[in-house]
Amino acid sequence: MPDLGSALWSHASLSLPGLPRALVRVAIPSLLAAALVVVGPWILDTYTLNILVRALFVAIAALTVDVLWGYSGTLTFGQSAFFGIGAYALAIGFTQFGFGQPTGIDIEGEVPGLAPSQDWKQRRFKQKWYAGDTVSIGIGQGYLLATPLQLAAAVATLANNGRVVHPRLLKAVQNARTQETVEIAPKEGELIPIKPEHLALIKAAMVDVTRPGGTAVRASQGAPYTVAAKTGTAQVIAMKQNETYNEKRVKEEHRDHALFIAFAPAEEPRIALAILVENGGHGGSTAAPIAREVFDYALLHKKPQVKQQLGGEEPSD
Repeated sequence: MPDLGSALWSHASLSLPGLPRALVRVAIPSLLAAALVVVGPWILDTYTLNILVRALFVAIAALTVDVLWGYSGTLTFGQSAFFGIGAYALAIGFTQFGFGQPTGIDIEGEVPGLAPSQDWKQRRFKQKWYAGDTVSIGIGQGYLLATPLQLAAAVATLANNGRVVHPRLLKAVQNARTQETVEIAPKEGELIPIKPEHLALIKAAMVDVTRPGGTAVRASQGAPYTVAAKTGTAQVIAMKQNETYNEKRVKEEHRDHALFIAFAPAEEPRIALAILVENGGHGGSTAAPIAREVFDYALLHKKPQVKQQLGGEEPSD
């Protein structure tokens, strides 16, 4: 099986570009991004503007890498790549990390989520795959559906250096008559072929998320261990064209969910988790502090602070 990082470039043309052409390829999206930043707020809603700017920055980064490496990423879409990555490689990665399928946890009722692909969209909507689909999926939006358990399993697999982690609840079974205990062996996970330098880069970026200037600094501030994490939000309702999301004007049940995935200690992981706070807003401010309490309890045996119950009464022991 090919390395996942190599698969990201498997559909790219490897012809050396001429220098002027290469510079033009980088300059065009750069100028468009600059124009959007200046003019965008006057003609676009915030949500659409953010999507377009992100897409252009992805294009700039990918094309700049193309120029520096001397590669010419194809700009055709659908069956070929999107800036050297493409829908095909994304589908491979989603599947290898367990998205779009049950994790196999030993309880009933698990749903598979959805890891969209070109074939899926053709079957479901009778439509071809567009470049915008790849952009949306690449930043966790669009048709992608994932459960918190899938997120936890995926980040655990990442912490486990690409060895798939299959979550379970049952550790052992005890015979009621003989009191004999039989431990249930964990399922051996498959190894995702990822180059060590790619894993190291991702882990280092996740550690930076929890350092000063990162979106999840509250998850590791003052901790005697290092946390690797990623914050996020899950949109509950769609916004209309030219409509700006304002948390204070939206009903509580329609507010964004707060998401947070992490593992610790980053150097030698012992615990990985995914936290979703319904209608909690931002992952860094709402979900990250909860993760910190979980990490402190698991790694330092520090009990969480007692929170006051609704109604003003202190909880009883």
